Amino acid sequence: MRNLIRKLINGATVAGFATGLMVVTLSAARIQAAPIEITMWDNEREDIQKVLDDVLDRFEKENPGIKVKTSHYKTEDLRSQFQTAAMGGGGADMVLAPNDFGGPFSVMGVIQPVEGWAKMERFTPSIVEAVSDTKGKAWGVPISRGNHLMLFVNANIVKKAPTTVEELITTAKKHTDAKQNRYGFAYNLNEPFWFVTFLGAYGQRPLVERAPHLGGETMVSALGLVKGLKFDEKVVPADCDYACADTLFTEGKAAMIINGDWAVQQYREKFKDKLVIAPLPKLAATGKYMSPMISGKYLFYNKKLSSKKLDAAKKVTEYLVSRPVQEELLKRTQRLPSIKELDGSPLIANDPVLAATDKAMANGQPMPLDVEMRVVWDAIRPQLQNVMAGRADAKVAAATMQKDAETKIKEMKQ
Repeated sequence: MRNLIRKLINGATVAGFATGLMVVTLSAARIQAAPIEITMWDNEREDIQKVLDDVLDRFEKENPGIKVKTSHYKTEDLRSQFQTAAMGGGGADMVLAPNDFGGPFSVMGVIQPVEGWAKMERFTPSIVEAVSDTKGKAWGVPISRGNHLMLFVNANIVKKAPTTVEELITTAKKHTDAKQNRYGFAYNLNEPFWFVTFLGAYGQRPLVERAPHLGGETMVSALGLVKGLKFDEKVVPADCDYACADTLFTEGKAAMIINGDWAVQQYREKFKDKLVIAPLPKLAATGKYMSPMISGKYLFYNKKLSSKKLDAAKKVTEYLVSRPVQEELLKRTQRLPSIKELDGSPLIANDPVLAATDKAMANGQPMPLDVEMRVVWDAIRPQLQNVMAGRADAKVAAATMQKDAETKIKEMKQ
């Protein structure tokens, strides 16, 4: 460049100028050819991270103009780190996370809607609903579907999964001996995500069109049912959180457990062909099935993304939701694919565990994206704990839940 300037200053020939201009042009081309870097943050387990990194490495080889830099966080760290960074104009270009990240992110204005380009009709409707707001805006692109609860049965103890709650109770009683720390049934007793499956057996969702539905007779009945499992039927441990239930089942001290699709691989390795997976049972008294919340994992896009970086992020997305990659993710992660094109795929139908996992979604309810859902969880939790500890009447607890949720939502909107 310095020689070129010197020649120009000294009155270089036209040919010399052309040569110098060519050098400048080639240098500019090299600068333009530098790959676009896309940053992606996630909260995946290590084994899932490895699969994701393998897939993205291959993407980079096939698309040398784009580099994807991944960073891994714990769930709450991911939420807070992205919120803080994005509010200041920074943060990852894309975030791979559960659907409930989309509610606060969209309200805060740190992500952008995707329905304009993502062709949401190609994905399973229930998981699209789980990432869409009441105005019809979709805030993320689904990479997998699931994240739902189901019934796992140790076939060494119970040969066949019960199809009704009443049958589950009868079966669990036969295999419960509290003195020996053995139970017919275990689950996370005080966590609302597990509890609302019982509420579903009474035909009730906890949030309907952004309004809490917690105070009616259906809630009273659901609270009475779970309280009865502990105090009357005595088929569950007296005090049991996630770790307790998981340990009891893994050690063969609980015959049945309610847990999520994230535990499939762990239980599959432990029990092999003695693992039975089934949908949550029906409550014969109402004729309705227990109903798990369903969603999946989604890509959310930073509000700041535009132009070439947004185009690059879209290209990464299209790669991850392409049929070959979705099939690979299915095989290697045991997570169900997000695209409708693979509904009924032999990869699912011919695998008894994946087929059962898929079937267990059938009676599910899409997890609401709305920020009010976090308020609902917070309203349910302390009252559920009070009921399960024998400190509160179900009617009082239900009324308190509803009042607390309404108050917090009103405060949130002020």
